[in-house]
Amino acid sequence: MRRPPSPRPLAFILGVAWLALLLGVDVAPPAAGGPAPSRLAAVRASVDVDGEPAVVTVLLDVAPGEDAAQVARQALPSVDPGARLVDGETTVELPFSMTGVVWDALPVVVNYNDARAPDTGRGGRAARLDALRNAMATWNAVPTSTFEFAYGAATTRCPSLADACPGPKRFDGENDVGWIDLTDRRVLASTTSGLRRDEFDMVVNRRAGRWYAGPLDSAPIGGWYDLETVLLHELGHSLGLDHSATTNSVMYAGYLGVRRALTLDDVFGVTLLYPAPAPQPAPGPAPAPSPAPQPSAPGVPATPAQLIATTSGPGTVRLSWEDRSDNEAEFRIERGPNGGPYALVLRAGPNVTSYAASGVPAGTYVYRVLACNAAGCSGSVSATVVVK
Repeated sequence: MRRPPSPRPLAFILGVAWLALLLGVDVAPPAAGGPAPSRLAAVRASVDVDGEPAVVTVLLDVAPGEDAAQVARQALPSVDPGARLVDGETTVELPFSMTGVVWDALPVVVNYNDARAPDTGRGGRAARLDALRNAMATWNAVPTSTFEFAYGAATTRCPSLADACPGPKRFDGENDVGWIDLTDRRVLASTTSGLRRDEFDMVVNRRAGRWYAGPLDSAPIGGWYDLETVLLHELGHSLGLDHSATTNSVMYAGYLGVRRALTLDDVFGVTLLYPAPAPQPAPGPAPAPSPAPQPSAPGVPATPAQLIATTSGPGTVRLSWEDRSDNEAEFRIERGPNGGPYALVLRAGPNVTSYAASGVPAGTYVYRVLACNAAGCSGSVSATVVVK
């Protein structure tokens, strides 16, 4: 297993997402006056696994007036009774934080155990498996990264690195995702990854509450946990990303709505760990010059150019474009039928030039990108893609 850019000298990393989920469909942070995000604290604990030191990274949902360390002491045994809190290790992670995991062998083949899955609404096992496949495809769709997941097979194994499974924790050479009963319902899922071996296991807590798996347009409003969102976050841990302080990222240490698309912070993280080689120019005649950008009002960013929309498989979309402004505060990515109306898909930060998503319903879409700041938004550049 390769060493990451900033390795930690530990044999394992256990990335545990403790998310306060209020189901919604917005991927941008809540507008002013909207619901406030949960009060969250990231804490670390130490644990021995097979005689080797390990670290448990935990995200806690802390109610007003509660002490984060006390909540951690109460809930941590449901994940691993041998874990011990480290004094002074209550932290908030910074953007692009890594766990220390970097895979040598790609693709990472993932198996799924649906045996103990709870009711997830319409769709059943097929919808739950689609949620896992979609989450893997979202990470695969980053054009600047070589990282790749691949689906393996159905399994009846209990993930061997999970303490709650029968028998001692052990490496078995398989990367398994499965459901389990944890006593503390504040734990939604946990992911254990080897630092010296290419292996990870993930467990999802069926006792956490009501789970939903299926298309966004059928998602219930409130009171359900979106399975694809949680899997997307946990798969980020499995490939080597820790929690992020960037509020609109998939790896953010909290939940502000359904997150089924990566943002700049997530893309930078996976690209840093698994950078794709720079594309080599193809021989042949020089490309035609880009069309002149649409004029913008004074102070408004210049219109982006060269928007390219592609698909890498069922339900996936990749966008890339040229940033022609130096004063944008954000890029707005919108989607709609040819001629509109368009709906906002994502508000990305400045200097972003790519977007990847999975779970997009089949159909023909027109995507457009605008550069915006306090003075207003530029004209848009658009591209059409057919999703199967």
